[in-house]
Amino acid sequence: MLSVIRFETHQMVTLRSLGQRWLKIVWKVWQPSAMYDADLHGRNQLKHGSWALQLILKAEALAQT
Repeated sequence: MLSVIRFETHQMVTLRSLGQRWLKIVWKVWQPSAMYDADLHGRNQLKHGSWALQLILKAEALAQT
């Protein structure tokens, strides 16, 4: 039997990770039949210490100076 070697590039892994993240978001919104609330999302990012939100806040602070 021939074994199949699974080769994944960085781009393939990145796209799969992004897809998994989007599926999680869609699932969380779909389950309670709720509309997306950007304010709630922002509060949750602050609550959990999102690294992406920290980058955005740093960029905004630099733009103001």
